[in-house]
Amino acid sequence: MKKSNEQKVSNQKSNQGFDREFYREPFMDLLGKSISSNEAEKSEFIESFAHLEQARIVELINLFIEEQKKFAALRDKHRHVGFFFDWLKTKTKKEWEEATRHYLEQKNNPSKIN
Repeated sequence: MKKSNEQKVSNQKSNQGFDREFYREPFMDLLGKSISSNEAEKSEFIESFAHLEQARIVELINLFIEEQKKFAALRDKHRHVGFFFDWLKTKTKKEWEEATRHYLEQKNNPSKIN
């Protein structure tokens, strides 16, 4: 059975032996699903990930998890506007794809200026 992002993060212990790569997959997965973060904010998170402290990474992961729970509760409560949540999910996915594309372009060609 696949562990949820919440389970993966809660299983990692203190800063001793902090393994940033352990957090990369759940962080990026949750960031990609974040509805409240726009493309620019997501790009900033991607770029800053390598420099974030463990506590900050865990804090952001927990915020993203809470955001998902709250939007799921809203979706359940307001089923009559389900089309809006579908649209928002599609918009979020497109922004995430754009943010990651932009990051990879900059990483692969640092001299390129927008």
